[in-house]
Amino acid sequence: MWRQIVRNLRYAGFESVIHEEFTLFHLSDTAKHDGDLAPLLITDVEVFEPFGEAEINELCRHMIRHRLEPMRTVIEQGSEGDSLFIVVEGALKAEIEMDDGKVLEVGRLGPGDFFGEIALLTGEPRGATITTITTSQIYEVRKEHIQPVIERYPDMKSDLSRILTRRELENLRRRNEHYASVDEERNLAARLLSKITDFFGISERKAASGKETTAPVAASADD
Repeated sequence: MWRQIVRNLRYAGFESVIHEEFTLFHLSDTAKHDGDLAPLLITDVEVFEPFGEAEINELCRHMIRHRLEPMRTVIEQGSEGDSLFIVVEGALKAEIEMDDGKVLEVGRLGPGDFFGEIALLTGEPRGATITTITTSQIYEVRKEHIQPVIERYPDMKSDLSRILTRRELENLRRRNEHYASVDEERNLAARLLSKITDFFGISERKAASGKETTAPVAASADD
């Protein structure tokens, strides 16, 4: 339920204070009972919506925890990478360098937010520089952590491409209020699907095995 509330608020343009207050309330309340934020945080990440409970638990066992001091660069625009980060605590800022060299702050990140999904799923260079503002704790999920899941469920790549398309269009609307046409959305989804397939080598492995596996039942964020 909380994931849908926060997401709808974000789409409506209400992000910073409202999003953080809802997220912190949800995280702190659940942590009192569970003792570990990892399963809750990863379930609330849109990219992992197609993952089942077993796959979520598998990711939680492999995630890497980082504790960073203020003014530390987590990722740098244009750099190579293949991981996604989830904010556990702290505040971070996202900046992009324009063609004229001007640096613009395009967003702030807090507990429950995530970044790096394009690099995780396609291997494309980082699209922004993310820097800590305060002492922060983040989880890192790498390509090697999700590779076995995608190999087991190759059809999952279609769901992942749709999620990435939704995220990319949302970012475009925030930056320049560009609303993509139906054809533009379809073309973007097709490009992302192709990149995911190439990045994980799914087509080759699928052809070699000669079979597919039914996708897992997605884990619930409301449990």
